[in-house]
Amino acid sequence: MQSGSKSNNPRDGASALSIMFFWWMNDVLKLGNKRPLTDQDLFPLLEGHKSEVLIENAEKCWLEELRGRQSKNKKPRLWKAVARIIPWKSGLAMVTLHALRSLIFVFLPVCLWLVLKTLNDGPDLDMKFAFIYVALLGIIGAVKAASTQHYDYLTEQWGLKLKVALIGLVYKKVLSLNRHSLEATLSGNTINLVSNDAQKSKSP
Repeated sequence: MQSGSKSNNPRDGASALSIMFFWWMNDVLKLGNKRPLTDQDLFPLLEGHKSEVLIENAEKCWLEELRGRQSKNKKPRLWKAVARIIPWKSGLAMVTLHALRSLIFVFLPVCLWLVLKTLNDGPDLDMKFAFIYVALLGIIGAVKAASTQHYDYLTEQWGLKLKVALIGLVYKKVLSLNRHSLEATLSGNTINLVSNDAQKSKSP
């Protein structure tokens, strides 16, 4: 993988298996194992990950929330605008993965108990059930690992997207204010909004 040779993100157009097992990351992981990565070694951003796209989408969702609430004489809610930013497919995927992880934490000890119970049968040991329970234990472990990795990947990814979008909105609003609006607003409030409140969304 040579610097400047990557024109496409391998995640774009990757097969289902490649996405499931993160094979599309193999090249950069191999390179990182040989030497420290530089900016030139990283993949170009996907279109949906670019800051201008995220900020534009966030602004659109916020304006929709603003218009909808103003027509009802109600105060707009930022969390509702944020909920609109996340596509329903991504939201459904995160909820499904979280539910799957929760179920696995219940079934894993049950399956382990069945394996130990079967092995303790002694002379009455049924090898057929023993193999089934062991195989089931392995499958549950694999599903647990996969669901955890994909859940963490999606939540971290959307967390970063929302941080970029919200902080970008704040800066865009400040830069778009005219002189009269800036004079009418205490400079300390503006500085506090940009340097403190906006930065809070970057905290893990």
